[in-house]
Formats: sequence, C-alpha cells, structure tokens
Amino acid sequence: DKVEKDGSGKSTLRMSADKRYEASVFCVASGSAEVTDCVHRVFITDLQSEDEYEIVGEELFIEAGRLIDNLKWINNHTISYDRWAGPHFGHRYVVDIQTKKQTGAFALSDQ
Repeated sequence: DKVEKDGSGKSTLRMSADKRYEASVFCVASGSAEVTDCVHRVFITDLQSEDEYEIVGEELFIEAGRLIDNLKWINNHTISYDRWAGPHFGHRYVVDIQTKKQTGAFALSDQ
C-alpha cells in the first residue's frame, strides 16, 4: 500500500538512470499462516511496458526477519540491495532486471 522507508527514514523509491525502471520496497502479506508479519520485498515497474515484477526467492522464515536497505541502481537495468539479518551481518543481492536473474550475492559485515 505504501512505499517503505530505508534505514535513514527516506523513501525507497528509486528510478533507473534511463528512467525506464522504478524500484521500491513494500511490506506485503507473507501468504503463510505461520508468518503473520508482513515481509519486505523489492518491486520493479517497467515504465515502458507497465509490467511489474517482485523479487522473491529467499526462504520465508529467513526473509520475514530481514529488512531491506541501500536499494540502488548499478546501471540502467541492474539493481542492488542489502538485506540485514541483524545489526552487523547481512547479504547484498544484485539482480539484472532484463534477464530476470540474480547476478550476485555477497555476505556483509560492518565488523
């Protein structure tokens, strides 16, 4: 229903440099009776075709406890975001919107 805010309190709505794609984070129903909280997901809109995509794939019980931060476009069709498991550890994901495939995943630590 509403675009989520990032860790610094700013909107997660991001436009690709060529203004073709728009990305944002929404908190949506999990679809599982076992996970009653909403889960944060990245949604992409192709502004030329009006197609909408949702990035999915993590295990629901892991995903439900992780927030998304640092959503950004690397180039006109590749997006990156961080999903933190706690205050010091998380993962960075890189997704190519044109091929609809994950192209990278990295462990993160601030220690």
